[in-house]
Amino acid sequence: MKKMLACGALVFAVVAAVFAVSQTVYCVPNGKKYHSTPHCRTLSQSDIVNEITLEQAVAGKLEPCKVCH
Repeated sequence: MKKMLACGALVFAVVAAVFAVSQTVYCVPNGKKYHSTPHCRTLSQSDIVNEITLEQAVAGKLEPCKVCH
């Protein structure tokens, strides 16, 4: 039973990682946060909003926005 639970947890982790890599997030040049939507109220003053993957955001050491995440 323990091996079955461990295997299930591993499968879940792999699926979650694959989903996270392909997830699109949004950021501004020189920003420190990433956003789940380009319409986040904290982006309303920004003229340029870039679309990147979550993997790129994490690699760039961006943190999730507290408003939209």
